[in-house]
Amino acid sequence: MISEERINKFNSIIDLIRQDSQKGSEQFYNEYGKMIWSLAYSICKCHYKADSVVNRVLAKIWQISHRINKIKNPDGWIFTIAKNFAKSENKGRYHLELKEGVLQAEDCFKRIHDNDAFFRRISPLEQEEQEIIILRFMASYSFQEIADMFSKPLPSVTSTYYRAIIKLRKKYQQ
Repeated sequence: MISEERINKFNSIIDLIRQDSQKGSEQFYNEYGKMIWSLAYSICKCHYKADSVVNRVLAKIWQISHRINKIKNPDGWIFTIAKNFAKSENKGRYHLELKEGVLQAEDCFKRIHDNDAFFRRISPLEQEEQEIIILRFMASYSFQEIADMFSKPLPSVTSTYYRAIIKLRKKYQQ
C-alpha cells in the first residue's frame, strides 16, 4: 500500500504547482525527474528523447494541475504517464533541440558512459524486468514502493527482480 506520506507529498507538490508553477515544477522534477528519465531512457534508448519525455511530463502535469484531485497511487500514475510519453516519443521523428546548455563546463562523459553501460547490460531483460531494475537501482525505490506503483503484490515484484538478477548473472558470467 502506498504510504500516506508519499500521497501527501505528491498532493503538496501539485498544490505548489497551482500556486507557483516555477517552484512547484522544480520540486516535482526534484522528486520524480530521475524516475521519469530512467524509465524513458529504458524505452527510448536515447538521452535526448529521455530528456524530451521528462519535459513533456512536466508540461503535462503543469497543464492539468488544476484538475488533479487526490490520486491514490501517485507514483504509479506518474509512471504510466511517463511510459506513454516515452512510447509516443519513440514513434515520433527524432530531432535535436538546440540548447544553451549544450556546452557545459563540467565533464559529463563518464556519467553518460556509465548510464549507457548500465542500460546496455540490462537490455536482454524483458521490459517489466528492466523497469523494476531501473526503479530499484537508479531511482532508489523500495520493493514495496515498486509493488505499489505497478499495483502488484510485493512477492511478485521481488521474484521478478531476483529472476532478472539471475538472468543477468548467467549472461555475464559466461
